[in-house]
Amino acid sequence: MDLQLSFLVRSEAEMERAASVFAVHSRPPLCIGLQGDLGSGKTVFCRGYIHACGCQGTVRSPSYTLVEAYSGKKFCIYHFDFYRLSRLSEFEALGGRDYEDGSSVCLFEWANRLASIRTDLNLAIEVLNTRRRLNFRAHSLIGENLLRSVLQPLALITPECLADHGSRY
Repeated sequence: MDLQLSFLVRSEAEMERAASVFAVHSRPPLCIGLQGDLGSGKTVFCRGYIHACGCQGTVRSPSYTLVEAYSGKKFCIYHFDFYRLSRLSEFEALGGRDYEDGSSVCLFEWANRLASIRTDLNLAIEVLNTRRRLNFRAHSLIGENLLRSVLQPLALITPECLADHGSRY
C-alpha cells in the first residue's frame, strides 16, 4: 500500500471542499492522521470533513479538550488533537483506543506527535504551508480505496491534482 495523491488548494474554501469530497467517500472504520505546521489548515480540513458528514455548528481544534465527538448522518466522527500529547500512554489514559470501535471515523491532528498512532492510520495527510500543498499517503487497503475514489472528484476542484503510484513527491 503505497498509493499517494498530492494537490494544491488555493483558499480555505477550496480546502473545505476537498475535505468534503473525502467525507462523502468515507466509510468506517477509518483513521485519518493530519500533520503540518501551525496554521497550515489541518483544522480547516477537519471542519470541511465534519460539516460534509452532516454535522452542524462550530468545529474547532480540540487543543484543550483533546477530543471532540460529532454525530454525522451516517456515522460518528471523533476529532483529536495530539499537539499537547507526547506519549501513547497519555492517549490511552483518555480512552483514545475506545474511539476506534470500527463504527466511526477518527481524525487525528498532529498525528506525527505519537509515532505509534501512525501505524493505525488508514490515511496520512501532510499539509504543507507553502502553497497549501496536500500530500496523501494510504497506509491500508481502506486508505488506498478512499484515495482511488476521490481522485476524479478532486480534479474538478483543483486542476493541480496529481496521483502517484509508489514514489515520493
